[in-house]
Amino acid sequence: MINHASQMVRGINSPNYSSGICAAAAASAATKELLLSSSSKEICIRSLSDNSISYLSVIKSSDVMSMGVSVSYETAPMPGLPVILVTVSQIEINDIPEEAVMDLNYVGLYMMPGVGIGMATVTTEGFYNNKPAISKQSQELIMRAVADVCRAADTVPILLISISIKQGTYTKTAMDTKAGVVYGGSIWGAGYIVDLVSDIDIVENIFRDMKRQHTIGVRNAILFPGFKNEKYLQNQFKIQVTEKINCNNYLGAALDLAAYVGMDSVLIAGNVGKLIRLASGVMVTSSRIADSKKEVIATHLALCGGQSSQLRAVLGANNINEILRLLVKWGLMKNVMASISQEVEKHLKERIGGNMKYAVVMFSDEYGVVLKTSMAEDIVMKVTREQFSLSTNAKLK
Repeated sequence: MINHASQMVRGINSPNYSSGICAAAAASAATKELLLSSSSKEICIRSLSDNSISYLSVIKSSDVMSMGVSVSYETAPMPGLPVILVTVSQIEINDIPEEAVMDLNYVGLYMMPGVGIGMATVTTEGFYNNKPAISKQSQELIMRAVADVCRAADTVPILLISISIKQGTYTKTAMDTKAGVVYGGSIWGAGYIVDLVSDIDIVENIFRDMKRQHTIGVRNAILFPGFKNEKYLQNQFKIQVTEKINCNNYLGAALDLAAYVGMDSVLIAGNVGKLIRLASGVMVTSSRIADSKKEVIATHLALCGGQSSQLRAVLGANNINEILRLLVKWGLMKNVMASISQEVEKHLKERIGGNMKYAVVMFSDEYGVVLKTSMAEDIVMKVTREQFSLSTNAKLK
């Protein structure tokens, strides 16, 4: 198991919420923290009847889940409803429990009942006899909420969603009676959906984190536009990352905000397949917005003397790893990446302006560091010293 985060949630001033929408809101908040590094205090939900919006509040909890290291969130329960705890875990394919269920509409998402969920003894209103008492409608709400955060994060991880009822908060409901639930409570109902994650939500979270880091003394920010980046930096440069900005796909906005709060420099580190789009001036790195990596590499391969057959091979490749292997095979990796590096620097200079310095380091799982811009060594050194200082201060406190 890699990591996971948990959320508990309750409704605010509404008698019409169900345990199903509470669970979906909790799942959304947990997944945001897991994939977007976004800590939520409330989750926006939308009524299916009149499209009005309401909010469910969430706060951090000291509760510790039984599955590895976790982060928990909870609120006081609503009248008539239990407190719902949802744990969203990023797992490997071999870690999927036998009791977990999946929905073919949501690839990579698995759900399982946790503590406090009863068993249905009849088939009715989305419940199934001899199955955990989580209704089909509620499963759909929860899966949809988690899948939307995955969409915003531009990733397709394997996630395990565990639904529990906090001990001591269960009260019998009419829905429990209809489903004939025994030995626990049920998750039921619809009426609302969790509102979609917006671009504004993500950018505002980047801004809050940028301001916080500047306040505690960070002047050389680390920008991560994807996942696995912390591992790359640690393995390649021995940087023990204490503070970083997970800017997701909003690299351009993160650069603007770093300059606005007064950062001296930024180190942009990530997978070559995502960051190579910078060479075409693309600052929103989601593959749903633009996926120009083949065209970028083919262009610079041509500038480095590549033959037409080689260009066709690059454009016909299935993924970035295949392309890199071809460049290595032809002995052109170094020249092509040097050409791309110059173009990346040109676009970043146009975007940033001013006095803030910048560097980009691109990694590959197979080849390690494949591209470094001209100021990379200097900025990596500054980041290394600053991160060490931040780590030391944190330990002293």
